[in-house]
Amino acid sequence: MKPAPAPLSETYTTTLDSSGNGSVTFGPTRQRQKWIPPLTIAVSTSTSVKMPTAQLFLGNQPQGGTYTGAQDADDLPALTLYAGQQLKVVWSGGDAGAIASATITGTVDWW
Repeated sequence: MKPAPAPLSETYTTTLDSSGNGSVTFGPTRQRQKWIPPLTIAVSTSTSVKMPTAQLFLGNQPQGGTYTGAQDADDLPALTLYAGQQLKVVWSGGDAGAIASATITGTVDWW
């Protein structure tokens, strides 16, 4: 019997480098696990004197992003992620040394 679907809410952080750039990579890690839509990625930074942008990729394919990577969100209404697939959030142009966070919310399911 497979587990019941459950809420997904995970946060990933990084420190922006001396150029104000950084990234986090994440995705389902358990066999037969999938993250199902709607998925939302909320991004923030600990400081925003310089306003960073945040871009979202699935592999090398752009999936969206924000012009205000310091406090914004992007929805992925039709994207299902399977174990082994990875989303990457890339911040650029932010404050050097700022802590950047990406929080994904949605649903975890099993197949």
